[in-house]
Amino acid sequence: MIRKIKNFVRFTRTSVRKVLENQSIICQQLVEVNSCGQLGTLINAGGYLPFNKASLNFSTLAIISNDIIINNRKKILEFGSGISTVIFARLLKLNAVEGSRIISVEHDQNWIEVVKRILVSEELTQYVKFFHAPLTNNRDTLENNNWYEIEELRNYLIDN
Repeated sequence: MIRKIKNFVRFTRTSVRKVLENQSIICQQLVEVNSCGQLGTLINAGGYLPFNKASLNFSTLAIISNDIIINNRKKILEFGSGISTVIFARLLKLNAVEGSRIISVEHDQNWIEVVKRILVSEELTQYVKFFHAPLTNNRDTLENNNWYEIEELRNYLIDN
């Protein structure tokens, strides 16, 4: 009898854990769907937005977009160009945020050209300045990962 009770408890714990994990996943998906709805105007304001696994998710894009508008951000620095660059430029244009600009730091010159083409086609180039910074070995990063060339980046940011 005790063995049956232990097995039942073990089974119940496992079942409850799986249900909670599934609920967590469903909640995360609902947050993404809601955020996508909030960003609908910006997502649909132009052409197709290329994205990959490194792209910001919709909830993060919504949080940053809220911060830009609520706090009237004038300078936005992003590391890695893409969907966020276009979404934030559209946001600045749609909300007529005067004097704001995005400095987008990107290591891949070919990718910069892809994003620039989208910005040109949507007349958003006035909102974005790109800085091409190669990735280099950097002992100051977590686990010595590659990061943008620090001195070049520092000099660029000081001048801009």
